[in-house]
Amino acid sequence: MTIQDAVAGLKDQTEFKAIIKFINEQKESCLLDFMDYQHIDSPEKLARLSGEIAAFHRIITLLDEKDDDHSASKI
Repeated sequence: MTIQDAVAGLKDQTEFKAIIKFINEQKESCLLDFMDYQHIDSPEKLARLSGEIAAFHRIITLLDEKDDDHSASKI
């Protein structure tokens, strides 16, 4: 079994959908923090937030991608 097969088998489960929703919420929270003036005073804070946003986006892209053989983000 490949990771693609495993993820495909989980997509219809309520728990999997809850996990994807949670990760999306965390990404949105980071995006809001990124736009908050209190966080833009430090390059370190911005770098940490941008790294977190990128990581959440990558996870969402890999786990929630549609069945597309031409997708550049295949696992």
